Amino acid sequence: ELEMKIGFLGPRATFTDLAVRHLFPDADRIPFVTIPECIDAVAEGRMDYVLVPIENALEGSVNITMDYLIHEVPQMIIGEVTAPIKQHLMVHPDNRDHWRETERIISHSHALAQCHKFLHREMKGIPSESMTSTAAAAQYAKEHPEMRLAAIANSLAAEVYELEIVQEGIHDYSHNHTRFVVLSREAGPMPETPLQSAGEKTTLIV
Repeated sequence: ELEMKIGFLGPRATFTDLAVRHLFPDADRIPFVTIPECIDAVAEGRMDYVLVPIENALEGSVNITMDYLIHEVPQMIIGEVTAPIKQHLMVHPDNRDHWRETERIISHSHALAQCHKFLHREMKGIPSESMTSTAAAAQYAKEHPEMRLAAIANSLAAEVYELEIVQEGIHDYSHNHTRFVVLSREAGPMPETPLQSAGEKTTLIV
């Protein structure tokens, strides 16, 4: 039996990857660089399903997903999953004992904004720099122990890039979450997943 291929908005170890791993633990998971590339991959039959973000509790709708589904490549939404967004401060193991001497904090711009209160209170005066994703920040911190960097990312990124979490749950709002949708070329039931729940939903865009 061929392994199911699931595309997702990459890179690996982002919140989208975390959601894919929960939903499809046994599938072949393939990261794509952009949301349109994900949607094209399922439309062209290269992937069985793809998972893309559609809404964040704080940032609102993910417009690129909505626009592409309506105007470019109308694919079937056959399922959804909501994942809590939990951000942690992590450093290279070499810097674990002196993380307070961090010289730069790196993450995705949304994550930096989501942790504003913590950064203001605990890391005042330390410059921050935005990266393409939380996972990219974690990878960069892993590769540059000499730079005294701290990355803000999820627990999967800490695991994948072998970083030490020095402060857990540093996000300002505990209720933040992102909703992801599973897209398929064909209408039909979603494959069996650990998070199965019944019910249908319609999204109207005006």
